[in-house]
Amino acid sequence: MGYRGYWQDHSCQGSNVRTTAADAIGVTNLQKQILKDSTKKDETVDNVDKGISLFKDRLGGKRVMLILDDVDSVGQLNALVGDWLAPGSRIIITSRNIHILNVAHVPSECIHEISGLEINEGLQLFSWHAFLRAYPTPNYKDISTKIVEAYKGHPLSLEVIGSFLHDKQNNEGCWTEALQNIILHPEIHDRLYISYSDLSNTEKEIFVDIA
Repeated sequence: MGYRGYWQDHSCQGSNVRTTAADAIGVTNLQKQILKDSTKKDETVDNVDKGISLFKDRLGGKRVMLILDDVDSVGQLNALVGDWLAPGSRIIITSRNIHILNVAHVPSECIHEISGLEINEGLQLFSWHAFLRAYPTPNYKDISTKIVEAYKGHPLSLEVIGSFLHDKQNNEGCWTEALQNIILHPEIHDRLYISYSDLSNTEKEIFVDIA
């Protein structure tokens, strides 16, 4: 017996919930997509409450595997997850904000925080973008290590800052200033990262060039 047949009746996924369900129209569109993935039928979803009602009518009492990626509000969870889920259902939620999961009463033992790269792995990733080699040059090793530690091994951040500093190896002051900004203003990085992560690969390259 296959894994799916063992316990679930339907599987569905909401990708990039933060942007696809940023407003009421986006939420209803995502509800419609989840219903279609689950039942293989197109449903008319006029508003969020109608979507919740359809979840109960079409999926109530059925075991569902539901994956919600990048949730950023409790309202999104309330619109997509409810008591219509039958025992044995599985819900996987990813979010940048643990507060959302706490407010939604997700048990602490079910929350798993993803850690960044280990220092050596992060340093190697950063170096490939900053120096086009696996390790930093000797005179920039210490500050490169501090940058990796300041970003807590976050891969995308290390790629962006590494590309930004690539052609500034003759300007140590620029590296020092970059490190100070990371340490003193982490909230700026968070906001920039959210915007940056939505760009296409080409747009990301343009962003790095402009930076």
